[in-house]
Amino acid sequence: DCIFFFNDTGTTEIYTEQIVGSVRCVQETGMDIVQIAVAFNELNIGNDLFWEKMQSRIMKNLSDITEEGVIHLMKVRYKWSDDLWKYFEKMFLKHIEALDDSLLIKGIRALVFNRRENPKVWEAIENRILVKKENLPEIQPAALAEITMMLAASPLKSNNLWEELESQLHSNLTQLDVRRLSFVVNAFSKVHMGTQKFWADITQSLQEQLQEERNIFALDLMRIVRAYSLIKKGDTKFWFLLEQKVSSLLESSQNDLKYVAPLWVNIFLAFSRVRKGSVMFWKTLLFKIQSILDKVDLKQLVLIIRYSYQASQIDQNWKSKLMSELESKFFGLNNNQFFYQYYLLIKDPVSYTHL
Repeated sequence: DCIFFFNDTGTTEIYTEQIVGSVRCVQETGMDIVQIAVAFNELNIGNDLFWEKMQSRIMKNLSDITEEGVIHLMKVRYKWSDDLWKYFEKMFLKHIEALDDSLLIKGIRALVFNRRENPKVWEAIENRILVKKENLPEIQPAALAEITMMLAASPLKSNNLWEELESQLHSNLTQLDVRRLSFVVNAFSKVHMGTQKFWADITQSLQEQLQEERNIFALDLMRIVRAYSLIKKGDTKFWFLLEQKVSSLLESSQNDLKYVAPLWVNIFLAFSRVRKGSVMFWKTLLFKIQSILDKVDLKQLVLIIRYSYQASQIDQNWKSKLMSELESKFFGLNNNQFFYQYYLLIKDPVSYTHL
């Protein structure tokens, strides 16, 4: 028997309940159900009823689901029940030492995304990185760089762990490309870790690769710019190189990214924090920010206003334009949205006082 997926999600949606309601159309094994769940998740379809029934089927077939299947289910965007998550975590703990780099990365990413804070799980992840065993597969540098970025958003903040991550990554910098280096600086800037020597060497490696690489992916560049602005590192020469790369990005076709607003807001904030950039660069950047203001949410807009000193030197009317946009956004909300955004603002005393 086969399951067909159509190009338009509307047509596929019609069949979701039939598929899950008549699971006899496949052999009802755990892995069959995993494949259906993963497929619907990747297509971003399936209503609440579909996922409730899917969870019920998964619970009935847990014994048939392998550790790889469990990790694929952990990645699904649906909010599984706490009981099901406890089973996922139990399986992850049982097999963590045998997981290859790919599955380990996927598992950690799912735990971080779903804000799972089971101490035993995170202790096992820490041990997997810290403890060297002959029978354990070694985590490759590229995979470790990606894991490091995710760990920055995890409960793991011990000095021992981050010193070990620094040691392993430092000795393998030559094996990391711009993307992986952007993961590393992003992570270490968030947790405020890393020795002077580590930052000096990673900056040198980035500088060499950025000079050679013509096409830098937008998100990688944004991570680098944001990281160095948060920890106030990088000399004038390095920031001039970053300015050149951002200027090239401003002129490129990468601007149709779905995350275009947070991308440019973060770049704006980074250059504002360190007060870097030529007059021509800032004029082009302000033009870009103004063109995406309709895509910027209230929190991002407040941050732009807070860090507008540099922009105001270029355009004296910059803040008044932003305040006008803020007023339009704020009072265009319905009651529920208004009070929710007001609540978010007063939770941030600096932003609230500033406004």
